[in-house]
Amino acid sequence: DGKLFGFDVGTGEQLWVYDRSTPILTLHGSGSPVISGRNVISGFASGKLVALDLASGDVQWEVSVSTPSGRTELERMVDLDGDPLLVDDTLYVTSYQGDLAAVSANTGVVLWRRKLSSYVGAGGDWRQVYAVDTRGHVWGIDTSNSSAVWKNEKLHGRRLSGPAVLSDFVLVGDFEGYLHWLSQEDGRMVARIRVGSDPISATPVVVGEVVYVLGEGGRLQALTLTPPDAAL
Repeated sequence: DGKLFGFDVGTGEQLWVYDRSTPILTLHGSGSPVISGRNVISGFASGKLVALDLASGDVQWEVSVSTPSGRTELERMVDLDGDPLLVDDTLYVTSYQGDLAAVSANTGVVLWRRKLSSYVGAGGDWRQVYAVDTRGHVWGIDTSNSSAVWKNEKLHGRRLSGPAVLSDFVLVGDFEGYLHWLSQEDGRMVARIRVGSDPISATPVVVGEVVYVLGEGGRLQALTLTPPDAAL
């Protein structure tokens, strides 16, 4: 509903609420906020990215990642539904019917943007950022200048999850329960494994050398590149 709340971690008391109006028509769902220094940063259905002070909820900066355009409410949807990706002091943000943008986490200045419609967040590291567009195409983008390093169209129409990075691979789930492994270097398909029959809409979570995959049916699986007994 366009509200972001701050709570005391010890007592659960509400400290502040940030409330902004939402467009008449929006995508179902919303991205999760991220914390950078003393700020919490969140995207909204209006296409704006906002940084708030953690303690007070005061606005530190606000920037339009994408500006609504078109004659109908459907054409003017520019939701920031994917989680912002924070790498060092730079945020990478995707928007529906809008742009993929790199934004300074300290000032809110847009460092670059390129046209790319997405309703899931980006993945990546200091070398490249990886994004899935609304057609199911996976992109590898140079973080320094926004140029496309590679593009994989082989998963067209498979309703992909957001991308995650494990070792030298980019991982994306799809609507049939497959987890696809793409090469970070050139985007080629390396492998895939079916972890269940339910769609994978949640972005896989990587912790250390393990990737956790949650299907919409509630089944959680943990996968690793190295067999558990390999080090014995």
